[in-house]
Amino acid sequence: MTNIESDDPNDYARSRLDRGMEMQRRGFLDVAIPYYTEVIQFEQVDPATLIDACGKRGECYLKKGDLEWAIKDFDRVINELPEYPDSANVYKNRGTAYLGTGKFDRAAEDFTKAIELKPGYANAFRLRGIVYCRKGEYNRAIEDFSVVIALKPNYAKTYYNRGIAWLHLGEWERAKSDLMNSSSMKMDTIAAFRDEYQSVADFEQKLGIQVPVDIIPLLRRG
Repeated sequence: MTNIESDDPNDYARSRLDRGMEMQRRGFLDVAIPYYTEVIQFEQVDPATLIDACGKRGECYLKKGDLEWAIKDFDRVINELPEYPDSANVYKNRGTAYLGTGKFDRAAEDFTKAIELKPGYANAFRLRGIVYCRKGEYNRAIEDFSVVIALKPNYAKTYYNRGIAWLHLGEWERAKSDLMNSSSMKMDTIAAFRDEYQSVADFEQKLGIQVPVDIIPLLRRG
């Protein structure tokens, strides 16, 4: 860690940033945020350290669910230092915050930008797929989930996500295959489904469909 006794004000700012990052790594987000804020408010900090602090504070706000505050910090990183080395992650983070606030179009734009900056960014593809599902664009969602599965074939949640998208399209065999794959990877598909939908009956009523009986055990207990 940087010596905080240094006469260089940037050394002091960097030491505060390092301390905040350590607290963040340990999960003490409410302790980390004031360190980042101190750096951001410091008058003599170099731009790279300032932007690092904004990005890290935004991550803390995102994890805490303070989404509007997170977006403000990510905005500052993107607007003030567009060539930031980890810009793909910043766009992904801001897209995640937009997704949480229901701004699906803006979220999709950010995930797309993240993918442009970092081709093969599996998490950005996965999150954009979730956005497309929320917008009812299930074919586009399936395309993104399929990319993720090609990149990370052992990621159970993506098989579940794609399986649900197939359900919406009435592609029963494909849905069943994906749901079975996610279940075989020890994912609790029933709990995941319950988090999204009240019940199988509610799902059927909203979509005006009837889920085949051989799929129901993957979505409901008993």
